[in-house]
Amino acid sequence: MNRDKMITKVVDSKDYNNKHGIELIIHHILQNKWLSREEHLWQNEIKDLIWLELQAFHADRTPVEEDSYLCTEREKVEPLLKDIMTYRFKRHSRCYSTQNSDSGVEDDCSGCLSIYCMSCLEAQNEALRDIEDLMQRLSAAEALFPSGHAFAELYPLYSSPEFICRVKAISLWYNMTRQQRLKLMIMVKLLENKVGREREDDRNSTDSTSPSDSNNSSSSSMNESLYEARTTWEITSFNFAQFPFFSVHKSESSFSPYRKYIENILKTRSLHKSLGFLDHLQMFVLRKAQLTLIKPDDVEIYAKVCCDNEEEELQRFGCCSPEAKALNLPSYRSIFLFLAAIPLKMIHEFLKMRLEQKPEKPSPLSVRQLMRELKEGLKVATQQKDKILKYIDGALSDTKENNEVYADKIRDFDECMLRVFSDYLDYLEQWALLHHETFQKNLLEEEWHFSCHVIKHVPGGSELLGRKFCYILCTILKTVAERLRDRIEDVLGNVPGEDKSVMKQTVFVICREMQSIFNEEREMCIKTIAFCKTVFKHDLPKESRIELTMAIISLKCSIPDAIGRVQSEFDQINMDLFEEIERTSLVSRTREILMQGYRFGFEFYKEMSESMPSEKRQKLARSMVQFANLWMKFVTDRCERGRGMRPRWAYQGLEFLLTVCEPRNTQYLTEEEFEDLKRNMDVCISHVIGTTAPSTPESGFYSASPRSSLEHIRIRSRGSSPSPRPTYKSQRSNGRKTSMEQGSPVGDSLDAISFSHRSSRKDDARKHSRLEAIEHLDTYLDEKLSKHQLIGKVVTCSNGFAKVHIKRRLREVTFTWQRGIKIGQGRFGKVYTAVNNKTGEMMAVKEVALQHNDNHTIKRVGEEMKILEGIVHRNLVRYYGVEVHKDEMLIFMEFCAEGTLENLVAASENGLPELLVRRYTCQLVSGVAVLHDHGIVHRDIKTANIFLTDNGNCLKIGDFGCAAKIKSNSTMPGELQGFVGTQAYMAPEVFTKNMNEGHGRAADIWSVGCVVVEMASGKRPWYQFDSNYQIMFKVGMGQSPDPPDHMTDEGLDFLELCFQHNPKERASAHELLDHTFVKVGDDFM
Repeated sequence: MNRDKMITKVVDSKDYNNKHGIELIIHHILQNKWLSREEHLWQNEIKDLIWLELQAFHADRTPVEEDSYLCTEREKVEPLLKDIMTYRFKRHSRCYSTQNSDSGVEDDCSGCLSIYCMSCLEAQNEALRDIEDLMQRLSAAEALFPSGHAFAELYPLYSSPEFICRVKAISLWYNMTRQQRLKLMIMVKLLENKVGREREDDRNSTDSTSPSDSNNSSSSSMNESLYEARTTWEITSFNFAQFPFFSVHKSESSFSPYRKYIENILKTRSLHKSLGFLDHLQMFVLRKAQLTLIKPDDVEIYAKVCCDNEEEELQRFGCCSPEAKALNLPSYRSIFLFLAAIPLKMIHEFLKMRLEQKPEKPSPLSVRQLMRELKEGLKVATQQKDKILKYIDGALSDTKENNEVYADKIRDFDECMLRVFSDYLDYLEQWALLHHETFQKNLLEEEWHFSCHVIKHVPGGSELLGRKFCYILCTILKTVAERLRDRIEDVLGNVPGEDKSVMKQTVFVICREMQSIFNEEREMCIKTIAFCKTVFKHDLPKESRIELTMAIISLKCSIPDAIGRVQSEFDQINMDLFEEIERTSLVSRTREILMQGYRFGFEFYKEMSESMPSEKRQKLARSMVQFANLWMKFVTDRCERGRGMRPRWAYQGLEFLLTVCEPRNTQYLTEEEFEDLKRNMDVCISHVIGTTAPSTPESGFYSASPRSSLEHIRIRSRGSSPSPRPTYKSQRSNGRKTSMEQGSPVGDSLDAISFSHRSSRKDDARKHSRLEAIEHLDTYLDEKLSKHQLIGKVVTCSNGFAKVHIKRRLREVTFTWQRGIKIGQGRFGKVYTAVNNKTGEMMAVKEVALQHNDNHTIKRVGEEMKILEGIVHRNLVRYYGVEVHKDEMLIFMEFCAEGTLENLVAASENGLPELLVRRYTCQLVSGVAVLHDHGIVHRDIKTANIFLTDNGNCLKIGDFGCAAKIKSNSTMPGELQGFVGTQAYMAPEVFTKNMNEGHGRAADIWSVGCVVVEMASGKRPWYQFDSNYQIMFKVGMGQSPDPPDHMTDEGLDFLELCFQHNPKERASAHELLDHTFVKVGDDFM
């Protein structure tokens, strides 16, 4: 062999025995510029020579001896490789045999799922010995070569795919079996520390009281055998059959090896922490073993030799692989299933322990803690049950083994869980029915959601849950009804007789008590009904659902009875015992208390109407009508007439009337009942709204009718009326009285107060002369201010202005408000939501930052506010006022919940439907017409500045940051100058004439046409151009945005009127309103 010649050459070299012989040889070879073939081959083998030297050094042999030893041992490798390729497990002998009643000796088991089967255990031990012997021999053979590449060069079978896959399958089986046995030994040691100590204490106590006999002798011999078995375990790790844990676990004894562990560990830790080691067991052992037992979905994985990840490799060389089946190694399913069942058995023991330790009559203070413990146990139990079911299905998916044993264990576990869940619901019932200051809705909802999760894993738990929660809610509702009735009777029972000294004080005390009763019971009742709606969504038993519905109906009847009882008792109070001021205060107080009771009923019926089943709707509808009639009678009898506006106190009542008038409620009424309801509603609404309070012409608010009074107030302005104006004092006092009267029904009626005027003719003449002087002074001031263009004058408005109402100039807001979330950011500031604390109305607030002495920003915002000063129109965003702070200004405006038209168009693929485009165009042109009538040019009309309200049925123009107000009332093309707006929507004159001729109202008409094109096509104008300069060039060359192909002739004609490049030929807003394209019926507006 060439290798032997090379070694002989090295040995015969005179430098070999030198200390640095090898180094000199290497240096000599590297220095030679021209290498012979033999030297070149030796250089390639230099690493092998170094390895040989090291091997000889460690074996205490010379290199020649080591080389001879390696050659001899390498001759044994080929038989080893053949043994590995042909290995198939076969039983050799049987060391364990058990007697049975039939034959006396148990036959060899071909494989089962019991870890206690001695035949299967011995077969696994034999396979472990065989595999270990093969792996040790293979490891020794690999040590004969410096690398796997050298091994494969001499024996190509070593690197063949068949051999590699077979070795990987053998190694995987061996490692998984040993690893599971190791974890099982750790579990046994962990539990045996608790169990063994307890049993040892019992034996010691028995030995001290019992004499030695044959039983003791056998017990002693068993201890010796157990010691020998433990020694064998520690040496070989093959035999664990004689562990005391298994003898105890296998026996039918009621003693569980897990009980003592659970009892001791729970003294210092919670259940979750005490079972933390189970997560480690499942994560690192059971998960991997499960992957090896599951047959992969993709059978092409068996063609691979090298896998991409660990999970794929476990499935490739697992028990279902062709290599594993050819090896016929004993399965480790029994150990896997035993380990997988340990967490379930442990939590099962915990649940049984809690059932055994259940107190008969727990105190109210301990109920909550007991409920928490069972809740924690149920939570862990559901998690472990899911995992063990996955493990069992995975382990038995590829076998024909009967899993009835495990099915019985799961059924026992389910029964135990059902009993614990029943106890948990009993504790929940005791806790929920305890006296609480308020209804614990949040906590009950939390327990409800947890219970709904548990019943998915507990057979029979759904019906139990429904019955228990329905019973809890029925009891609470009955308690609320009884408590409401009893508390009212207790309070009203204290009403004194005719004793005047006691009557005054007692009546006011009763009023305070009644107010507290209605507030407390209202909160309890509304929260309970809201939770009932959640429970009704569950699949409840029929009897429980009916019982809960009847409890709600019973409470429904109690509310009108309670209100009627209080009202009748107040009617019996002798008002003659009170003075005038006390009488007025008492009437106001009783009215407020009764209104509180009605609000209680309104909220209750609202919640009840949403959850009541259809079969009970008829009775509910009639009850709602009766309650509505009761409230309307109360309003007309006890509340003063309105002053021309809807008062705040009537808001909930009128909303309730609207709910009553819904078709789903009125369909159960007869014609007579419906007509009677309409008449009562007409009388009630007329009484609530009323008319403006009558006054004299001198007050400045005189009108002959409610309608003329309202119109008089709307059109009144500083510079438009030469009539005598009231003094500041009279205006302030009058407004104060009106606001007090409209704010609440408890305000005193002014009709009961009369004034007598006794003035002579002399006083009348003096008064007339004063009024004339004031009139002349006002006229002089108006002329002076008009001359300096500080005020305007009354002009004749066109038909498009008929629907517009003018109000007094908006000032700083006077209401309190609360900021919400950020909804956007415009050019000049951020926009937030806000809530008016007085009315509950949602608003939008624009936050404009201010700098020190920032007069420019203040002027700009002031101009924006002045533009819309006094304008209220359906298609214009309404402005409420401003608040000025140190570093910011807040502008309050109408909130449009549906977003912008831009978002709506972007959500559509091919544009909006034609009917919707027409309706929006009509509203858009209407808003533009109003602006133009007031001399306002928006200058930035686009879909992003158009907002939607009323569920998308109403369009509003907003964002007037670019708008400008012009002086002339006539439409002229050159009214404004400046480059303002968005280029894609700009008219041609804005580009070309901004510095010379300027532009006017016609620029908005071009923008309207661009918006119509975007709505119809779904794409913004000039979408094909990325640069604004391209757009400016196209528009300047006389082009206009292209309409979509599917647009009708009417739409094209409308766009032609909008896209006239000569602004003088472009149609006005009022001309567009007469176009057929925007003629949409009222049904579609």
